[in-house]
Amino acid sequence: MKAGAAKEDFSEIAACLTPKNRTEMAMAMYMGATMMVAFAEMGTEMGGAMAEGMAGMAGGEMSAEDKQKAEEQKAKAKESIAGMKTAYNAMVTKYGLPAMPKEGEPEKPEPTQEEMEKLFASIDHGAFLNDAMAVMKAMPGEEAKDAGPVKIPEGGLENLKIEGDKATGTVGTDAFSFVKIDGRWYVEDL
Repeated sequence: MKAGAAKEDFSEIAACLTPKNRTEMAMAMYMGATMMVAFAEMGTEMGGAMAEGMAGMAGGEMSAEDKQKAEEQKAKAKESIAGMKTAYNAMVTKYGLPAMPKEGEPEKPEPTQEEMEKLFASIDHGAFLNDAMAVMKAMPGEEAKDAGPVKIPEGGLENLKIEGDKATGTVGTDAFSFVKIDGRWYVEDL
């Protein structure tokens, strides 16, 4: 798991998790990427409206030059976000997951939790996590560059206690639980 984290190879990290935790991590990454794209899209629209509102509060209208600059910045941001959305949609479509509607398309109903769990149960979680992380890291902003689903504490596994098919231990000050499934140990709670 530490080797995977050091290489930012989320398929290696996912292989150490229980199937349930892999699914949960993939679903969380999907939600995170979806929110990042949606908020970026909303932010562009809000930014233009806020600039005009601020000019009005200052007692006047925006100058023609300022309006032109604002429109150019808005167009550039929209183009960047369209690229992000295209990359995001290509990634989720690859895994049979719901994509965001294209410009002018109606919103589709959100899948239920049960439908999402079924979709995620059938995908390669490790590959999805690597692809989702690549899309998120390509998004503008410092938060995207630092995004990551797992932080592994420093130190080795200590205080290991095995009771049948369950085990606990610590890495640094963090507690870990393990479970044995089909003869192999997995991290159960991270």
